[in-house]
Amino acid sequence: MAEAAYRIIAAALRQDILSGRCDHAPFPSEQELCARFAVTRTTVRRALDLLVQDGLIRKQQGRRISLCFTPQKRRSWNFTSLTETLRAQHEVPCSRVDLAQLESVNGRRVFHLVRTRGFQRAGAVQYLTHEDSMLPCERFAQIERFDFAQHSLYAVMREHYQIFPCRGESVLSAVLPSPELCAAFKIEALQPLICARQTIFDAEDRVIEEVTISYSPYFEISIARAAGH
Repeated sequence: MAEAAYRIIAAALRQDILSGRCDHAPFPSEQELCARFAVTRTTVRRALDLLVQDGLIRKQQGRRISLCFTPQKRRSWNFTSLTETLRAQHEVPCSRVDLAQLESVNGRRVFHLVRTRGFQRAGAVQYLTHEDSMLPCERFAQIERFDFAQHSLYAVMREHYQIFPCRGESVLSAVLPSPELCAAFKIEALQPLICARQTIFDAEDRVIEEVTISYSPYFEISIARAAGH
């Protein structure tokens, strides 16, 4: 029973760290964690030892626990859609639309599109990404008429609105998957995923999409950057 308790505590703290909730405040002391989880100090210490092993925190005698994990901001420049990428690899892309509706956010009308995307082979589907997008309606009038289970979002932008994704700014972090993502990606609940929060701009540097993408462990991401001297 004690072992289950410290693993549950470690999982909760791991999610706090990976989601960025611990970035702007001191990490809780052992005493604070005992009070939060209503457990003994021995149980808390066993949980913290797991986080040390994961490389997420550092413990030093006489000092507060400190974080070793910091989300990194990256900028990407090439915008080939997942549909185009998969077709270039001779795969059959597929998308499941989980949500597609008009909403009001901070007084602005947006199109909210949530998709789980991947490819189909031999009758089976392997999902690679979960994408939660917000698009400004003033740039994309009546975009809700498209079936994004069949259409590529970026192809619709280019072909129907003459708007071309040009530049993106991303914040990459690691998160633990929701039960829905565990089922879609066929993974365990404690297997962390890469998550990218992206703002996409057109050639005139105007925002055309804000999207959060969770990547399956089976999706490889390559990042290129210039080396400093």
